[in-house]
Amino acid sequence: MAKQFLFAIILHGAFTLTVLVHSQDQLGFISIDCGIPEGSSYKDGATEINYTSDSTFTDTGVNGNIAPG
Repeated sequence: MAKQFLFAIILHGAFTLTVLVHSQDQLGFISIDCGIPEGSSYKDGATEINYTSDSTFTDTGVNGNIAPG
């Protein structure tokens, strides 16, 4: 009985932590995607993280496309 109760407590704590981590906002953070066109942005479907172009943070480098392989 004690093992089942302990397991339930640990499972509940893991679930709560997962929900809290997943629901944090990005206030104060910028996630950049190096190489996407200037002014572009998108939200990743799996993580729900908003990404923006790195064009306002750097002025060097060469953009290119890589074919899926």
